[in-house]
Amino acid sequence: MTILADFQTRQVFPLLFTSFPDVSSTIEQQTVEGTWVTTRTTLRGTHLGVFMGVAPTGKAIEIMHISLDQVEEGKVVEHFGVSDWLRALIAFEIVAAPAAVTSEAPH
Repeated sequence: MTILADFQTRQVFPLLFTSFPDVSSTIEQQTVEGTWVTTRTTLRGTHLGVFMGVAPTGKAIEIMHISLDQVEEGKVVEHFGVSDWLRALIAFEIVAAPAAVTSEAPH
């Protein structure tokens, strides 16, 4: 794991625990291929503290996270991850929910 990624992780998790004191993580799916582990998790929590400048909303959020980790000798040596924060941003009313998608082509 790079020093920058480790530093960023150490900054984000205290914010999550403070802002979402009931935060939980569920592993939904995990696969291993050689030294690489792919994990899809769901983070759930209630927004009860300031998070990245957003005042507490009291709303429950659910965020999907996918990580790809290279593991050698029991240690993560490389990490890539992406989280889907769109649903949280909608719950925080920072962005509007997208309009419903229909199968009809526009005329």
